[in-house]
Amino acid sequence: MSGETMDSSNWILILIVVGVLYLFLKNRKAKKAYFKKVSFIEDEVRELKNEIMCVTSSNIYGKKIVQTLGSVKGTSQSIITTDESTRIADNEAMYEMLIEAKILGANAIVDIKMNTPTFEVSGSKWQTSQIIYTGTAVKVE
Repeated sequence: MSGETMDSSNWILILIVVGVLYLFLKNRKAKKAYFKKVSFIEDEVRELKNEIMCVTSSNIYGKKIVQTLGSVKGTSQSIITTDESTRIADNEAMYEMLIEAKILGANAIVDIKMNTPTFEVSGSKWQTSQIIYTGTAVKVE
């Protein structure tokens, strides 16, 4: 065999290496985009919480509720499987609820409740959870 020719086993090895490298780079790019989205949602939640007070009680000490605007709800899109996914799901649900309150013109949300329903994944023996926030959007003075 000359130095310029390669047998089929060398080609297979080269294809495997190229394939693994491709999958690694593709996965890395997807992870980068995912974490950019997560960071965006966390920043937005922080900003919205500066505009809209959030409390679990039915009133806010030192404030008067002048208008009740309606119920608001936020449901996470991520499914909880790890501590990190819990943090992400929490921010997704809170973001969605805060956006609903902002659209209604609220400057506070009272009676906030968090629920984590568990359900089975279709075709699997595993159970997973999501986070759901509910509350009442209000205007306070």
